[in-house]
Amino acid sequence: MTVVLKIPYDASIVESHRRGASKGPDALQKELGERGVWKDVEIDEGDFANTLEIIRKTAKKEYDKNNFVIGLGGDHSISYGLVKAFLEKHPKGGLIVFDAHFDCMDNFYPPTHEDWLRVLIEKDKFSQILLLGARKSHKIEREFAKSVKLYVKEPKLEAIKDFIKDFKEIYVSIDIDVLDSKYAPGTGWPEKGGISPEKAKKLLEFLKKSGKVKGMDLVEFSPPRDVNNITNKVAVSLLSGFF
Repeated sequence: MTVVLKIPYDASIVESHRRGASKGPDALQKELGERGVWKDVEIDEGDFANTLEIIRKTAKKEYDKNNFVIGLGGDHSISYGLVKAFLEKHPKGGLIVFDAHFDCMDNFYPPTHEDWLRVLIEKDKFSQILLLGARKSHKIEREFAKSVKLYVKEPKLEAIKDFIKDFKEIYVSIDIDVLDSKYAPGTGWPEKGGISPEKAKKLLEFLKKSGKVKGMDLVEFSPPRDVNNITNKVAVSLLSGFF
């Protein structure tokens, strides 16, 4: 069974004018319709560390029932709790992240959307990660990625094939800004030079057919920043193959 967790949290985004991803889950549900079983995840606005723990526990319960879990954000920080739950169920699993950014600025806990991947690597000692589509980064992030030998690759089928061959279970995290901003303007940090929805769908279709994807999320879709609902429709097209 596919269980969709709605996680309307974007408070880790310091720049308030870039927020809006908290409205993503409701907008995506409206566009997706009745597919899957939908659950609202409780948000503790005053304690993000507690929110992350709630996210982890909620997702872990569904993994323990052998359900396929899709998390909908919200900003990318929520992926930390979701991935932690996945790794409790599949400790030898791998993580594929589609993102325009490295999300490795600081080892800061609870992690923000800019830190969650670094915290996962340093605090949780997890390194089985493939980062696809990253094209905007700070020197701090590039140096960190180099120091831990983070796999940062172009979003191509060959990179995915080479990575997943060593794993039985894969988690996929999709930041909508991996797409070129002309296809996905509805996000806090739209970046030019990204991939097209068609290419993203082909890569995701391959992952789906591999049978190895056991959990996933889609984050950083911000309805208030969208144009004519195009980002919402594109996001749904990426998710649809997993229902």
